[in-house]
Amino acid sequence: MTAFNVEKSLDGLFSALYVSFVNKVIPDRFYCDNHPIKRYGVKVIDVCVDEQHSKRVGNALLGYGGRQLIDKISNCLLSEDERALGVSFFVCYNTLFYRKDLSRNTELEKVMQFLCIEDKVVREKNRLIRTLEFNESDGGILYASISPDSNISPLLAPYYYRKYSKLPFILHDLKRGSIVASNGYTMHVTDTELKLDLLTLSDQQQFDRLWKRCYHEILLKEKRLNKITALKRQ
Repeated sequence: MTAFNVEKSLDGLFSALYVSFVNKVIPDRFYCDNHPIKRYGVKVIDVCVDEQHSKRVGNALLGYGGRQLIDKISNCLLSEDERALGVSFFVCYNTLFYRKDLSRNTELEKVMQFLCIEDKVVREKNRLIRTLEFNESDGGILYASISPDSNISPLLAPYYYRKYSKLPFILHDLKRGSIVASNGYTMHVTDTELKLDLLTLSDQQQFDRLWKRCYHEILLKEKRLNKITALKRQ
């Protein structure tokens, strides 16, 4: 039995696909997100994310299935369903192997699982967009907390960034400890240990302190990292 230990992301999945085709091995199971690995009786292959190989695989999938297929794969990987990575790999592998979009073949059980998981993620995103309300402090900073079944912050972030153009906001996923923070001009999705769910909006000074802490720890840190990356590339 062979297993892939892989990052649960598009780059991680595409890197795993590259390793699978190059080494001519199809994994029986997947490990990801620091889950305990049972190595007894299992050959575990650690897949490192390779941006160059990932881009190559992604371009091939884009050619066979278009942007719609890539979006479906991305959405499916946001699910907490333990089958998400496996069925995404199945759809991608066979799309590359047969050189056509396998996600359209609804007669296959794994394809139906893939489509159902992806649809559940999209439905949850749409439901939150319709129902989620932000609270506003006296300083004009917007805050909302969510605890979704799937990790849909990356899907919600662009919507609220467009909706609240030039307005600072915080969208906090309490279940995963992740945060979408925007100062009105830049936006980042990252992990956080800030206890924003304990925020009392009526206390303006407390809100302002937490916002400054959030801005300095997340946005400015990301800005410095981007500058360092840009300098390295020069």
